[in-house]
Amino acid sequence: MDDVSTDFAIEWLKANGGKPFSMVLGFKSPHNRRGGENLPERLRNLYEGKTTKRTPNCDLAAIYHKPLAPGDAGKERGLSANAVHLDYLRHIKGIDENLGRLLDALDELKLAEDTVVVYSSDNGYFLGERGLGDKRALYEEGLRIPYIVRYPRMFPKGKLVDEMVLNIDLAPTFLDLAGLPAHPGMHGASFRELASGNKPAGWRTSFLAQYRKELGDTPTCHGVRTDGAKLIVYPGRPEWTEVYDLKSDPYELQNLPADGPLGMSLQAELEKQMSAVGFRPAGK
Repeated sequence: MDDVSTDFAIEWLKANGGKPFSMVLGFKSPHNRRGGENLPERLRNLYEGKTTKRTPNCDLAAIYHKPLAPGDAGKERGLSANAVHLDYLRHIKGIDENLGRLLDALDELKLAEDTVVVYSSDNGYFLGERGLGDKRALYEEGLRIPYIVRYPRMFPKGKLVDEMVLNIDLAPTFLDLAGLPAHPGMHGASFRELASGNKPAGWRTSFLAQYRKELGDTPTCHGVRTDGAKLIVYPGRPEWTEVYDLKSDPYELQNLPADGPLGMSLQAELEKQMSAVGFRPAGK
């Protein structure tokens, strides 16, 4: 389906005649039911015989799940299976190829210099970490997203921006690049200056994240992520509160005391972030 979507996008670009445009091209295949039958022939045997590297948190359970039974550590379960990982990577490889096709088309049409390309997604995806699949939970695998930007006329090539950029920043950025002000109700901020190589004064050092239960096992939760730590709160279940020092514990293996120094400072930051956007936790 991603091949077909890209075909449509390229055909549309060619028919557009160089007029200003905005396009969203959604690559869907990793999100759907996967399997070799859903892949183009060229990708079906890619990575055959390879083994992906398990992350340490595959042997943990989400805090709202039962812990692993004795003797189950190191065993494949659910989406942690190597076959699932290889299949997922085949789909991702197809996306890489189609993104390349799209960029080539912009080059051929002489549009690359004046076209802002943003490669991102709605959320990360669990592949067996903590026994999870899909998304929703506020652990790092679900919270982090790809964010790659190309705009040859303004953004320097190969620059790594380490500041926090969020999906809510897309709309203000596009408006800024078009010379228009962002709506005052938008929570995000333009990353134009960041991508240009300058750090705006007062750029965020933390952000609020939240999930309201809809499907699956993940309960309603909210939290705050700073550049080096995270707090996750589950309304009505204070015993599930999670505190992680991400600088020393990037896989979130050690849940620290909620009433400890880090937990208390993160709680204060969470209250500040909720107040800034008028966020009310579930049940309040």
